Amino acid sequence: MIRIIRKLDDETILAWGPKFDIERVLTTMLDIQRRFAEAVLRSDADFEKILHAESTAEFFRGLAERFDVIPSHSGISVGNYHMFIRPLGYAEFEELDSGEFRTNWRKPPSELDVTPYLTIEGRNPDPLDDATVRPEGEARAFATAFLERESLRTGITTTPPEKAHVIEGVLCAWFPHAVFGQGESELRIHRKADFF
Repeated sequence: MIRIIRKLDDETILAWGPKFDIERVLTTMLDIQRRFAEAVLRSDADFEKILHAESTAEFFRGLAERFDVIPSHSGISVGNYHMFIRPLGYAEFEELDSGEFRTNWRKPPSELDVTPYLTIEGRNPDPLDDATVRPEGEARAFATAFLERESLRTGITTTPPEKAHVIEGVLCAWFPHAVFGQGESELRIHRKADFF
């Protein structure tokens, strides 16, 4: 459960809640991305070019110097899939005109889910269309089996946390606090000024 302490500055809310080991989460996510790309492509592809792991890690480490939780992600496209990683959760607080806070899913602050997670989506054949494509049939079975193997190997789970925001049909894997956590502490959570 998240408890707001105070507004730290215009971009940051100081709160108390579950802290995650960003290095462990990030390393595991990037390893999973690489194995997924290798499983999908099954070739001698230039994985460094596809994955851009070093710059991705640098990007999230930079964000982690300022925030513990922020709605930011990075993705790769391989075969008929997109995989998006969210090592700093994908959450923030929005401040209402009244001064009250809500999660980016418009829930009370105590329901903010800060759990890091990744998603596997289908690849939209139209590059100008950013609509989410849910994997179906063999593509879904392949990705589901991959995540099940990774769950056994790494400790990730495809069972959503209690307060998780789940997009129907998109394959998700969470990085549970019991495996990837560092206890509870102060969290610097990104703040968005107001609703759109």
